[in-house]
Amino acid sequence: MTYNSLLEAFNSLNLRKHEDPQSLSANERQDWKTLRNEIEHVLFQQSPDLEADRREFIRAPSTLSARYWTSNEFKDRYIPVMGEGGLFISTINPLPVGEKIDIEIVLAKKRFSFDVKGEVVWINQGKRIDKQGMGIKFIDLTYDQKATIYNLVNDCVRGRLLERRQYSRLDSQLAAEFLYQEGSFELPTADLSADGMFVASEHLLDEGERIKVALQIPGTTDPVRIVAKVIRSEEFPAPGLPVGVGLHFLMIDEKGKQAILDYMVKKVANPRNESESIDEHRFHPRIKRRIKVKYTSAEQAGTSYCRDISRNGVFIQTHEPPVIDSNLAVTIEHPTTRQSLPLSGKIVRVVHADPSRPHVMPGAGVVFSKISETKEKMLTEFLKEFVLLEGPPAQPDKN
Repeated sequence: MTYNSLLEAFNSLNLRKHEDPQSLSANERQDWKTLRNEIEHVLFQQSPDLEADRREFIRAPSTLSARYWTSNEFKDRYIPVMGEGGLFISTINPLPVGEKIDIEIVLAKKRFSFDVKGEVVWINQGKRIDKQGMGIKFIDLTYDQKATIYNLVNDCVRGRLLERRQYSRLDSQLAAEFLYQEGSFELPTADLSADGMFVASEHLLDEGERIKVALQIPGTTDPVRIVAKVIRSEEFPAPGLPVGVGLHFLMIDEKGKQAILDYMVKKVANPRNESESIDEHRFHPRIKRRIKVKYTSAEQAGTSYCRDISRNGVFIQTHEPPVIDSNLAVTIEHPTTRQSLPLSGKIVRVVHADPSRPHVMPGAGVVFSKISETKEKMLTEFLKEFVLLEGPPAQPDKN
């Protein structure tokens, strides 16, 4: 089932559930739960939680803000999870269970906010600071408030689900010309895939706007002609990332798509032999795709997923990264043959979880140690397969 058909099947049942919960048969209610769990598995990239079967509403990751008053202070906090029946507010000072509060939910990009009433039903004050906060259940909602919340959650689900990348991305600075309603400009790409690109630019376009692109592929005479849509405009990106716009390709012929894939495969296999119109800033281009990784250090072992990988190293996602300079054994898996490739490396960078930077993925940057010629060829073949592999990234197991 595609993401689009998955969402359509769920929404048809969810709409009936909103209007008249008793209209769903026992089998339809089970179908609703199965579809919801599958959607949340994709959105949160982990197995459904133990409470999933008892919850009556769908949840989605969000980038919203919440404002509320305590007895003596005004709070402005982040909402990492938004649901039809409530939300989770990230805070190291949660209110006590049972506390009723008035909340203003803020959609900064749309310059819109609305008020709801809620009750604290659970809190998390565990060791992981990025998980601390309080779960809020909506209470006394009016019909209009329910409609607003349902539409907002549906937008969060649809945006996260349907705009997931179908191909790996690759660091690549290629010359491109962009034509849109108010004019044109020329800029290099920051990363590229067969179905989209990111362009670093201070000139931001509105989300949803269509734009024509002429992309110049090294070694070709005519540019690849593309019609794209702006799917995100990063005015305030995570630290270390550029301001710019993310584009999803709406219209690109098979010849153009193949030219991009051929270029990416060649770049992965022969990074020294490129004659690009713009100098590359990175000798080993990174493939940005979720790939299963097993790792072992002197202190710990685990299975996780990498955020990006190159012939030089890998960034492993983990909330408990080994310390810098630790030696690490890393094993990656071929996406189709399931063949394992054992490598070794050293931790050169650690990113810890930080609630003030909720979009920054915690983990460890690993530089591979010198490997044999045989393993180097195997790694190159693995990377080429990751480039060509079509379809949604593999979903991680619960860590």
